[in-house]
Amino acid sequence: MRHLEIVDEHALATTDGAEAVAVATAVIESIEHPSAVTAEIPTRALGDGSALASVLLDRASPSEVLTALRKLRIAHIAVLSQPAVVTLRDTPEKLMLALDAVRELESVRGRQRDA
Repeated sequence: MRHLEIVDEHALATTDGAEAVAVATAVIESIEHPSAVTAEIPTRALGDGSALASVLLDRASPSEVLTALRKLRIAHIAVLSQPAVVTLRDTPEKLMLALDAVRELESVRGRQRDA
């Protein structure tokens, strides 16, 4: 998104088109309401053919998830550390691969903690 202005702590302003605003709105909503890794992770189709999902991490660290996702060459990755949330945007197929990788990391970390 170009031409983004922070108005205050609750508002942003932009002069971009409606499609860019819709994508930005979807990203913000996804970050504000991430899905647990153990649950079904809903994806949101965007108008440009890409898909979006946000995952709340329980066991894996954001940095190790980011490293794994970079190896998959996911187009867009955003990571928040508190709470640990990863937001992904790519083709639906690559998004499914990425979500599988996140689930696997969470599973491995869970087994290591239980051992």
